[in-house]
Amino acid sequence: MSIGISYWDRGSWIEYLRNDVLQLYGSALTILNLWRDLRENVHGKLLSDAVKERGIPTLELIFVAGTSPPDNYGDNSLALIYKKLLGASINLREYYFLKRFNRELRANCIWVSARKSLATLINRYEIQNSL
Repeated sequence: MSIGISYWDRGSWIEYLRNDVLQLYGSALTILNLWRDLRENVHGKLLSDAVKERGIPTLELIFVAGTSPPDNYGDNSLALIYKKLLGASINLREYYFLKRFNRELRANCIWVSARKSLATLINRYEIQNSL
């Protein structure tokens, strides 16, 4: 099966790098920066404190959008994507318990851990920048 790429043509390689590789690099860098921002600003904090400090009321959605009590993640939910891709999650069982009784979300710690694939990406990026 042929896809019509002239592998010997310098212009084809430049176009491939510009249109595909550079776009992928930019997307990976965006994800990496998002992970770093979460790690530096909300990791280990109480959910209520993180929302107050950041001044972003919708920050809570990262951890609970698309979930349901006691600790269920919906397929393709925002919270599941953040949990699987960036390792960012809270204790949903505790969250829904506190919400049920209209309590402040003081007991909920946010955890942001590096996923294996993200850790590899971080290491490669840091090695490349140190050269």
